[in-house]
Amino acid sequence: MLKQILESFGLKETEDFIIVGDWFTKVAKTRTIQVDVHHPEIPAIYHGSTIITPSVPAWTEQTQVEETYYANFPSDSIISETLHAELIKDENISDLVSAFLSDKQHLVTEDDSINIHNNKIHNWSFKNIAKPTNQQLSSVILTKNQMIQRQEKLKQIADLEKQITTRRVREALVSGDNSFIVNIENQIIAIRNTL
Repeated sequence: MLKQILESFGLKETEDFIIVGDWFTKVAKTRTIQVDVHHPEIPAIYHGSTIITPSVPAWTEQTQVEETYYANFPSDSIISETLHAELIKDENISDLVSAFLSDKQHLVTEDDSINIHNNKIHNWSFKNIAKPTNQQLSSVILTKNQMIQRQEKLKQIADLEKQITTRRVREALVSGDNSFIVNIENQIIAIRNTL
């Protein structure tokens, strides 16, 4: 998603930026530019009244130099805000606001109100709670997604544990081959390490 946002500002991947983890790095470019170099006047050198070296008037010459530059990027805050706005775009704002307020109920007063229309917050009238930013609302999504992923992993572990039945344990004891049980246990350990 970050790539699409940067490209929406007219930037090109690998030419202007490289995605690194959750953020990006600007790509340095070089170009040759003309620079005016101003030389001050050099006064004449005298020995008594005799001119040893005549004066040289001030002059300007043009030279070419290599310049390092970067593409014109919007500020990090604009990119970040655009990214968070994209993250919450398809979410139900009412649900996000409810989740945002869930741990702030002790700050809510009788007179507090909110008006949400067309999935946008139009009026935020909370005395003790500032209107959430897109970043705060997107962090609610990430927290919700992390909880869903955790529940899915716990379900995977439970499903794997169900495969170790009393019949499988008996077969392992009788045959002396416990590779099935060890394999299941290794899978469970691998999933637990990601929790």
